[in-house]
Amino acid sequence: MSIKKKTLEIIKKIEKYNMFNLFGQMDKINQGFNFLLVYLYEKQKDLSAGELAKALKVSTARIAVLIRKLLSRKFITKYSNPGDARITMVSLTEAGSKYALKEKEDTIMKMAKIIEKVGIDEFEEFLNTALKMKDAIKSVEA
Repeated sequence: MSIKKKTLEIIKKIEKYNMFNLFGQMDKINQGFNFLLVYLYEKQKDLSAGELAKALKVSTARIAVLIRKLLSRKFITKYSNPGDARITMVSLTEAGSKYALKEKEDTIMKMAKIIEKVGIDEFEEFLNTALKMKDAIKSVEA
């Protein structure tokens, strides 16, 4: 199996178990910015600011800041929900889609380099151990 295909499988596992916080140091400054764009890109539909806040697990105030930054770069557009004007909807522009796709590909390549340096077997062992630890922490906190 190719390293890229294996990397995609591992990323899916990380997404499934919400473990991106383990790899947050890859690009701390743009983490929310990039995640929001890639999330919109993958959903392939307009989303409300509230839905984005929930997906990123941040406050609506933080989403408002991110939306302003993304609007200034013309990566998104926003509009009021036709059914409820209080709800702000967010949509990717063509420039935002291109940026999100590039960001997604760059992340896959960064992960592939990390996995290559660590070794696929060790990385998978680490990931499985981290997942066990996450489950153990949940059971202790419950």
